[in-house]
Amino acid sequence: MVQVIENNKYLLKGRARAFLDTNEQVRNLGTCSPLDGVSVQTLSPKVGRMVYKHNLISPLLDYANKVQSPNIPEYIAVLQCGKELDQSENKYLKQRSYCGSRLCPICSNIRSRKVADVVLATIDMGEKWCSLTLTKSNKGLEYNLNKLQERLDFEQNWFNKVRDRYRKQGGDFSAIISLEVVPPGYKYKGKSRYYADYHPHYHILCTYDFAIYLKQAWLKEFEDANELNQVIKIVGESLKKDESYTIALMKTIREVVKYSLKACLPKDKNDSQKSSGSYSINVKGTDELVTMMKGRKRFKKWGCFLKKAKEIQEIENSLIEELDLDKVSYSDLPVQDTGELVEMVNTKDCVIAVQPSFVKTIVWVYDYKRQNYYYVDEFGKEYELIKNWSIKKYKIFVFEGEKLIRTIT
Repeated sequence: MVQVIENNKYLLKGRARAFLDTNEQVRNLGTCSPLDGVSVQTLSPKVGRMVYKHNLISPLLDYANKVQSPNIPEYIAVLQCGKELDQSENKYLKQRSYCGSRLCPICSNIRSRKVADVVLATIDMGEKWCSLTLTKSNKGLEYNLNKLQERLDFEQNWFNKVRDRYRKQGGDFSAIISLEVVPPGYKYKGKSRYYADYHPHYHILCTYDFAIYLKQAWLKEFEDANELNQVIKIVGESLKKDESYTIALMKTIREVVKYSLKACLPKDKNDSQKSSGSYSINVKGTDELVTMMKGRKRFKKWGCFLKKAKEIQEIENSLIEELDLDKVSYSDLPVQDTGELVEMVNTKDCVIAVQPSFVKTIVWVYDYKRQNYYYVDEFGKEYELIKNWSIKKYKIFVFEGEKLIRTIT
């Protein structure tokens, strides 16, 4: 077991007290009553995140060991995160430990949902809300981390100046601004391939009027920004069937706050392999970016969200185990009888019944090759957690800078 303490993160020690809270579908139980519980099949997205996490972190850890990166403990902790689940009372599951890393899709999913809950509770439903993406050319960075840091610092100060100007005009400057940085790597445009530099950009939740103001100010300040790439999406403009405005708003918030570092580039649509998809990862660029992003705040909270700034920052800084996670009851976990009988007594210590004794704790262990959780009872019978799970096949192109060093299939 790895134990690394750095700013209250990347801590794996002992058994976590918190229960699983990794699937947003569990929050709406649908046709199942809380007494019946939900099916473990609702944990399929969690298993998918375990698959993605392993494909991402394994080559990154190999590179880190090669260059003796300071991020080795964090990568090991991410790999261990979610590997074991404890089953108790024949209906509850809890993850033994969490890493808390921004690279971990499991921990990032929990944090982003917790932040989104706080943001949603603060929003004035009478306003016209939207998401705004701001980006510009990254050609001037020249694959230089110092230039990237200088650019981010300049843009942070620029945001504050624009906010102050809008506030003096009497406008509602309420906004959540989230920074996301994509490492250098090959990208595809049509059938052509090119090597792209660090790509910092911003996802913003704000009112429609403020979005228009920010977009115009951004285009005026940065001549290399393409107007078509500054995208405004109004919440609820095109609701799906049976989707409420609140649900659409929550999805928008989750999209804004989901993560700050996107290690893998998108699937290559030109890949002819019969796989679920292919990804590229620049292990050198990602490792350097992980180091640079330590200590950098990823959110700005303005206007009505400022009063929740402390609460949001506490979610960002706390261990996952310290967050208030949902305790979910599952209806189809295996029930394990010890083969022994125990006496039930009343308040006067009189035996009133005899019932079977059950195994107090069952440990499910994740198998990376079979992409599922398994438990073997004392008689050698094996159980799988997610029934009929289809193995996800990926093709991972691992780059060290511009050089392809291996392909994982």
